[in-house]
Amino acid sequence: MPDSASIDVDALLQGYARIARANGAQFRLNARLERGERSRGLWRLQTSEGPLTASILVNAAGAWADVVAESCDVAPLGFTPMRRTGVIVDAPETWPMRALPACIDVAEDFYFKPDAGRIMVSPADETLSPPTDAAADDYDVAVAINRLTDACKIDVRRVRSTWAGLRTFSPDRNPVAGHSCGGDGFFWLAGQGGAGVQTAPALARIAAALICNTEPELDPGPLSPLRFRTRSQAREARVS
Repeated sequence: MPDSASIDVDALLQGYARIARANGAQFRLNARLERGERSRGLWRLQTSEGPLTASILVNAAGAWADVVAESCDVAPLGFTPMRRTGVIVDAPETWPMRALPACIDVAEDFYFKPDAGRIMVSPADETLSPPTDAAADDYDVAVAINRLTDACKIDVRRVRSTWAGLRTFSPDRNPVAGHSCGGDGFFWLAGQGGAGVQTAPALARIAAALICNTEPELDPGPLSPLRFRTRSQAREARVS
């Protein structure tokens, strides 16, 4: 659409962080969760930076969501981290960069868009990955460039930068937001896939309402983690 725009993700996240700090949130960076136990209505967490306690534990660990759950003796839901690659290349001098829209191949095999006067292209890869600090693979970079040059009939002579990130999906590829079973104070907030930035405001409001026991603006039922537990129980019943 003519009035659409890109989101400055870094600025947005820094803005969220400022709002959180202004409301009393504390950030403990590089504090790896080693173990979590529920005792007398509290979560007691042992981290690499010391112990923490909380009445409600929100698992918003992205690709590590199942790892965090298992560290707390909560059954994992089966999240799947998948690598996505981005490549920045120079744009042809004849391209109207200010008017160039984001372009997605009809088969969604790749996409590209303007990025600070250059072109960002991705092969739209979904490569299975363990939870990790992802890095671009040379093969995926080559695929992205090949698809761009083949479709647009241009030469790419220099790669300015590359990166990769993990897009994490639940078993049905929809987000998960809700309490786990048993009233144990464990809250899932994960599985945003490739739309986490766009859906963050709405999903955060739903999660906050559920945690604070108020009425959500939207029906949270389709986001509940219990949907996976129900399916698992149904399969077990059919087998038995």
